[in-house]
Amino acid sequence: MSVARLREFNISMGQGRALSVSFSADGKRLATGWRGGVQLWDVRNDAKPLWAESDEEPESTVAFLPGGRVAAGNTRRVRRVH
Repeated sequence: MSVARLREFNISMGQGRALSVSFSADGKRLATGWRGGVQLWDVRNDAKPLWAESDEEPESTVAFLPGGRVAAGNTRRVRRVH
C-alpha cells in the first residue's frame, strides 16, 4: 500500500483565481495560467515561481509537452512558454 503525500500551494497572485493548472508528468513542476501570464513552480521546494508575461488575453489552458516544455493558450492562440 502506498501513501500519497499532499502539499498545499498558495497560488494566489492578487489577480483573482488561476484559470488553468497542470502538473508535469514526473510531478516535479506545476504550471498555472492567469490573466496576464503563466507561472512555473518547482513543487519540491518553496522557491518563488518563474513568471512568463503574456498579452492581454488570459491563459485559459496550460499543459506540459513531451520533453518538459510548457504550452499555454486560449481560444486565439497557443504558445510555448518554457
